[in-house]
Amino acid sequence: MRILLSEREQTLLDEVSPYAERVFRHMRACMDLKSRIAGRGAGKMSRAVLAIHCQYVPPRGSQRKAWKPSLRELDVLIDELIRVGLVRRCQMPSEGRQLVVFFPAADAAALSRPNEERDMKRIEERDSGDPPESQAGRGFSGSGSVDEADMSEHPERDISGSQLTTDRDTAREGDAGGKGGLAVALVIEARKLGVAVAGSVHPEVQAWAAMG
Repeated sequence: MRILLSEREQTLLDEVSPYAERVFRHMRACMDLKSRIAGRGAGKMSRAVLAIHCQYVPPRGSQRKAWKPSLRELDVLIDELIRVGLVRRCQMPSEGRQLVVFFPAADAAALSRPNEERDMKRIEERDSGDPPESQAGRGFSGSGSVDEADMSEHPERDISGSQLTTDRDTAREGDAGGKGGLAVALVIEARKLGVAVAGSVHPEVQAWAAMG
């Protein structure tokens, strides 16, 4: 039995006896979240069935006495819950002696239940082990640790400074609008992005330069 109690309900439960609290929790588990009523529709309750559910059977070896409320005792415990404001009888005349109660202090719990389920879903997604979307994947430059990880995965990006200098010098010597200078510039930019390129004379690089 898993129920979500409001702060008001938890405070009021401190004012009732342990047996009354036991009765309340079993009735509260049958409450409809929208109407805050228990005992109608699919959640119909009878005092006889409620007494069975509320009984206490001590575990084997325990010295405590078993407890099962009589119908009269059950009515007394429900009246105790009514006095502190935890429940309110609301059966219609046509419902006879059927047990129908309203939970006036349960409003906060009913409203917070969707938030709790959403928070639980977020926790499950966080604990599932799926890697979060990186900043680089969204189009932003990542932190230094991300750059170091990428360089270890793509060793071809480790270009020596002398090689870059040579490529830049070659680009300056070539015609800025010519095919050779454009090919060298493409090689430099490709290597910056981690693309393994053999050199500016490679057929594919020449084809890129020809396409502009």
